[in-house]
Formats: sequence, C-alpha cells, structure tokens
Amino acid sequence: MPQLVAFFIGALIITFLLIRAVRWLLRKIGQDHLGLAHVLVAAVSIVAVGYGMADGGEPQFVVGAIFYGAACLLWFLVDLFRWERNRAPKS
Repeated sequence: MPQLVAFFIGALIITFLLIRAVRWLLRKIGQDHLGLAHVLVAAVSIVAVGYGMADGGEPQFVVGAIFYGAACLLWFLVDLFRWERNRAPKS
C-alpha cells in the first residue's frame, strides 16, 4: 500500500510539472486552452507509463490510466476551480 501512495504522489508531481510546461508552451503560441494541456499530458504520460511498466511484457496502460489519469484529472479540477475563481466578478 505505501508503494501505491508513493507512486500516486510521483504521478502528481510529474503531471503537475508537465501540465505547467505544456500550458506555458501553449500560451507562447497563443493557444491557452485549459483542457488541451491536461489531455495532452494525460495521453502522453499514460502511454509512457504503460510502456515503462511493461518490463519486457505487455504494456500496462490500465495502471498508467488509473494513476496518471487520476492525477491529471485532479490537476484539471484544481485549475478549473482557480480559473472560475479568477473569472468571477470582484465586488
């Protein structure tokens, strides 16, 4: 169980850094779409983790989707909340 928690914390850290980097790149080219960065990072990280955990066997895409997909979803919800809060009119 502690290994799974550590794996998820690692997924959170990696996806956070990747999402921030992709959002920065998208802003540089004028395409600041909130969901696009999360979808790109989720797809790339799930495939990378799936093949990384294969260890000579079948790719483990389900494990990657569970941990890295959940981490990307969590960061998407956090970013969506921050975006809504910043968009709300100030009184």
